[in-house]
Amino acid sequence: MTLGQVLKARRSSLGKTLRDVENLTGISNGYLSQLESDAVKQPSPKHLYKLASTYGLEYARLMELAGYVPAHHIGAALGEDNAETFRGIEELTEEDKRKIQQYIEDLRDARRVRRGSIIASAGDPESSEGGGSAAST
Repeated sequence: MTLGQVLKARRSSLGKTLRDVENLTGISNGYLSQLESDAVKQPSPKHLYKLASTYGLEYARLMELAGYVPAHHIGAALGEDNAETFRGIEELTEEDKRKIQQYIEDLRDARRVRRGSIIASAGDPESSEGGGSAAST
């Protein structure tokens, strides 16, 4: 089954409309419809997390269906030396894995915001918080 088929089947089995899911997740019903019709191939992990939580589905399964690398393959992809970083991941519950994934996404978002701020201020010297003047005290 595709990601869209899984999402649609689960929503239907729960007796929820797209509007119901929109109200529960904050994801627009139009975007949900695109997900269910497989028009969107790789939605954000945040959307997948919200849907997994709302539908009672395994987050890791939705991530795999969306084309993201499964957590248990990360160590193999990194090689033996780096696999130690993820030692014990197979012992975590799905909830623990979801929390870790959310934490990683939060770190990435914070880094993107910092980079965006740095890029924005680097492009316009007058946009710095000090008003552009180093001489003010």
